[in-house]
Amino acid sequence: MTTTEDINKLIQKEYMDYNNAKYSGNPALPKDIMETFKKAVFHSSPSAHKIPTEVIKKIIVKKLRDLTNIDVPIILNVISAVNFCDLYKSLDEALAKNREIEEIKLAINLTVAEINRATEMKRNNLLSLSGSGTGKIMAKA
Repeated sequence: MTTTEDINKLIQKEYMDYNNAKYSGNPALPKDIMETFKKAVFHSSPSAHKIPTEVIKKIIVKKLRDLTNIDVPIILNVISAVNFCDLYKSLDEALAKNREIEEIKLAINLTVAEINRATEMKRNNLLSLSGSGTGKIMAKA
């Protein structure tokens, strides 16, 4: 018989698998994102982004094609924590790059929200079927 703990472990594994999967490239990241990230790390205070040094060191050495679904939001958040004048040559460039980053963040947030919704529905269905919990079924949006 499947227990609530088994179901929760399965759901946690699905989240971890998603986080550790290679970023799909949709939406595409700017080709210079890694260089911008390196500049952002250099110009930002660790208290501004709160990302452990070891995590940053692991991301910095990766190639664009090797980034995971968890790396990309970290990169975008570190870049967003830095003043425009520390990263870009002009206000026009800064605004254009910031727009790109905002669009990518929005797409990622929508994807994660959909994954959370689907995973929670799956969890509730499994709990309901197993008799392990009260598993409330969420209505379709």
